[in-house]
Amino acid sequence: MRRRNTFLFLALIASGLLLAGGELILDYKAFNEQGETVSFQVNENKNNAILPRLQEPDLNGGGKGWKNAWKKEGFTRTYKEAYNKAMALQGAGEWKEFLKQTLIPKNRTDVFAGWDDRFLYLKVASHSDNMDKVLNIPSPYGKDGPVYKNENVDITLCTNRNAQKSQQFIIDVKGTTYEATNYNGGRHDASWNPEFKSDVKILGDGWVLTLAFPIKEWGFKLVEGEYLDINIGRFDIANKELSSMSPVQAAFAEKDAMLRFWFGMKKSLPSIKSIAIEAPHCGTNVVKVSISNKGSVPFKGSLCICDEKCDVEIMPSKEESYSLPIECDVGDYSVEVFLKNNAGETVDSVSLPMSIPKRLKLGLASGEAITGAKIPCRVELCPVPNGGTLVFACRQKNYSFPASGAATFLIDTGALPAGTTIFNVMLKDAAGMVLEKAEAKLLIQDDPFAD
Repeated sequence: MRRRNTFLFLALIASGLLLAGGELILDYKAFNEQGETVSFQVNENKNNAILPRLQEPDLNGGGKGWKNAWKKEGFTRTYKEAYNKAMALQGAGEWKEFLKQTLIPKNRTDVFAGWDDRFLYLKVASHSDNMDKVLNIPSPYGKDGPVYKNENVDITLCTNRNAQKSQQFIIDVKGTTYEATNYNGGRHDASWNPEFKSDVKILGDGWVLTLAFPIKEWGFKLVEGEYLDINIGRFDIANKELSSMSPVQAAFAEKDAMLRFWFGMKKSLPSIKSIAIEAPHCGTNVVKVSISNKGSVPFKGSLCICDEKCDVEIMPSKEESYSLPIECDVGDYSVEVFLKNNAGETVDSVSLPMSIPKRLKLGLASGEAITGAKIPCRVELCPVPNGGTLVFACRQKNYSFPASGAATFLIDTGALPAGTTIFNVMLKDAAGMVLEKAEAKLLIQDDPFAD
C-alpha cells in the first residue's frame, strides 16, 4: 500500500443548523488499538486411513474385487440429533448415559473403499428395517433437485479439509444424483455436473450404492502417497435419522471430521500449522505463516498467497515462519495459502476467512436523544497515519487531538438545536484531499417535560 504523510480531518457537520451553544465534544479518550489479530490454528488431521489398490471391482453391488477393500462398519448419528434424543429421555435417568445409546443409528451403514490408477472406488451398504416404506415414499425429484429429502447417501470430497472448496455428491435410493461445488462461506454451485459411474442395487434389507469417481479429472492427485479428505453421511428416511462415517456435530462436511484417505501409503509431508494477520485493514497486510516439516528429509519449495510468493526451506523435524504481504480492500475475503514443492505441486493449502472493515468508522450509541442528553460515540481508524491529527469541526467549534487507533467521547446534544443532525466524517490528507467518507444521523428532540 502507498504510504502517505497524511493528516486526518474528521469533520462533524450539522448541515443547515446553528449550534445552540456549549461544548459539543466531552470526555475525549484515545486508545492505541489497532484491531484484533485474525488467526487460524491448523490442527493435525489424525483421522487417517490407507486405501489398498483394487483390481476391477464389481460396480453392480456385488462382492467381486472388494475383498481387500478398506472397510468401515457402522456410522454414528450426528451429535445434535443424538443429544436432543438423549435429553428427551432424561426423565428416566441421566442424559449422558442415554447419549451412548442414541449415538448409535437404528440401521447400520458400512463403507468399502479402494483405488487404482483411474478411479476412487466407494461402496456404501445402507441397511434398512423397512425397505417397503423407503421405496414407497414419493420422490418426484430429478437430477440436481432436492434429492436430500429422499433416503440418500451424501459424500463430500476435498483436496484438503482446509481448502476453499469441496465437491458434494448426493445419491438417493432411486439412483438420482445431485452434485455441487461448495465454497467456504456457504456458497453453492450446482452447475457442476461431472460424469462418474454410479449404481444402486435394492435388497430386501437395504440398498447398496457403488461408485467409481475419476477424481484426477476433478483436480485430485490419484497416485501412491497422495491423499484426499472425505466424509460420507446418510439420511435414513424411515427413521428420520442422520448418521455419518466420521462423527460430526451436525453437518457431514465439518472440517475437523473429515477422514483422510491415503492412496497406498502415508507420507510425512510438510504442513501449514498456523496463519495470522495482525489487525486486518485496507491496504497492505502482512500474513504470517508457520510451516512444520515432520519428514526425514529437508523440504524445499515455495509459499504462495494471492500474487505473492517466497522460497521455503525447512529442515527435518523443524518448524519455520514466513511472512508475505497482500493488498486488501473493504469486504469479506477468503485468503488462500498454498505450500508447493519445487515441481509446483501443492503439498498443503489452508483457507483463512477474513473481513476488512472501512478504514474510518464512526459509531453513535443511539440515533435518537432528548435535548441535553450526552451520547457516547466511538471513532476507529486503521491504519493510523504518522503524525496525523483528528480534527472535529462543527460550525465555529473545532477540536483537535493526535490521531489514534480508537477514541471515545460524548456528544452533548445541548450544544445542538432540535431536529435531525447528519454527522459527515471525512478522512483528508495534508493536501485536503478526501480519502474516506462516512456519516451518522442523530435525531434530537425537545424535552416534553421541560418548562
